[in-house]
Amino acid sequence: MEKKLTARAIGLTLTGAVIGAGFASGQEIRHFFVRYGEFAGYSAIMSIVFFVGFCGWLTTYCQRRRVNSLAHLLALMGGKRLGAFFLHLLNLFMWFGLTVMLAGSATLLAQLWHWPRLVGAVLTALVVYFVSHKQVTGLTVANELLLPMLLFLVLFFLLRSTSVPAQGLLLATKEKGWLWSALLYLGSNSAILLATIPALMVETANPRVSWQGVLLAAGLLLCLLLTNIFLLKKYAALCAEVDLPLLPIAQHLLPQLPWVYGLVLFIALITTAFANALSLNQYFEQVLPHSANRALLVAVFAATYVAQQGFGRLVAVLYPLTGYLCLAFYIISGCRWLISFDSR
Repeated sequence: MEKKLTARAIGLTLTGAVIGAGFASGQEIRHFFVRYGEFAGYSAIMSIVFFVGFCGWLTTYCQRRRVNSLAHLLALMGGKRLGAFFLHLLNLFMWFGLTVMLAGSATLLAQLWHWPRLVGAVLTALVVYFVSHKQVTGLTVANELLLPMLLFLVLFFLLRSTSVPAQGLLLATKEKGWLWSALLYLGSNSAILLATIPALMVETANPRVSWQGVLLAAGLLLCLLLTNIFLLKKYAALCAEVDLPLLPIAQHLLPQLPWVYGLVLFIALITTAFANALSLNQYFEQVLPHSANRALLVAVFAATYVAQQGFGRLVAVLYPLTGYLCLAFYIISGCRWLISFDSR
């Protein structure tokens, strides 16, 4: 079969994988960047540098070694035993990520239209379950259609903010640790990238197209990061104690249509939920080949149940934990490669 994924499809898919509940709501950006005050922008830029380096290496590695699945990738990186262990652990965190997406959608729909949290989570779960069966094609199409809307709206809010007075707070900020936070941000998002990139590279033959997609994703993410950092700092008083900090800012800047950003935020939630569900579906097809669909359905609705917990708490705990574990795996894999190299 001819491999037809374009650089745009790759770039938007990678962007959509990173932009989930934590990013588009502002909760993740506040935790990893905004708390460093004037260093927030530097931290964001470095995180994108790390992103380009990691994704560029990973796309090249997958194409050269002809990686066809996440399990294959992890076995090559960490060896058979460590790779198998991390595969199970990583898919557990894919399930945690799906849970966070469902929790975000439940919180969003409850705030916008006062829907019961369970209804919002179930609605998102159904959409995610059915789209995940379309595999990579469904994911790329969703991102190609929906991500330009998010980019347009965020840039509109940036322009709108020039005529709307600031609502800031004097925040206690940190001068140290911003570079580590940028690396940890990449680590926390690398889990979904590990799951997404091998599937994309199976459908991509040209390394140049892959690199163009990575650079497109990097540009989009940097633009969105810097814009959201600016908005979160300028209107800090509006969102100091809320789980979805960018939502009240958007409603303040566009009071005539308070639901518009909520709609785009919901889109951002489900694009990352698609990527998480895609990884879980591939995992179940490998370990439970005769009952993968049933296993995915159980996993999705189990996540729906856990998603009734607090969204902000899930983001603050699970995202950094994922980052630490992924970085630990890369360090161990790197040490293993160095030892193997020296022994030749």
